[in-house]
Amino acid sequence: MSTPVNLSSITNINPGGGMWATSANRDNYGNQYMDVLYSRTESGYRFHALLDYRSTRLSGTIFVSYGDASGSTTMVSFELDGRVIETHELTNVTRPIPINLSVENINEFRIIVQRPAGVWLHRGPIPHFGDFDFYP
Repeated sequence: MSTPVNLSSITNINPGGGMWATSANRDNYGNQYMDVLYSRTESGYRFHALLDYRSTRLSGTIFVSYGDASGSTTMVSFELDGRVIETHELTNVTRPIPINLSVENINEFRIIVQRPAGVWLHRGPIPHFGDFDFYP
């Protein structure tokens, strides 16, 4: 069996977006994750990749990091070949959200983050992506 490929190892072709590695690996419920990325900017395509039909499944967890006291909501959507497949709403008390998407026969993959701008307490929480792996 082939080894899964972590999201951090896949090339993000979005010039304006970004996902960054972080050591904030614990959520508000005490769970810990490995290989954590986060999106620190407000809104838009944070991650855009061409999978070239090489993967069958994406697995991982979206979470809010320990101590996040944001006062609004953030929306995270997954888009496959131009279609939004899942959307999740995050607040500072959202439990970790397991993600398990079929990406078989998919070329284009995007993560879209919608996070309100403004004063810190009126922003939504920063989404963290733990252990996001693509499986062959």
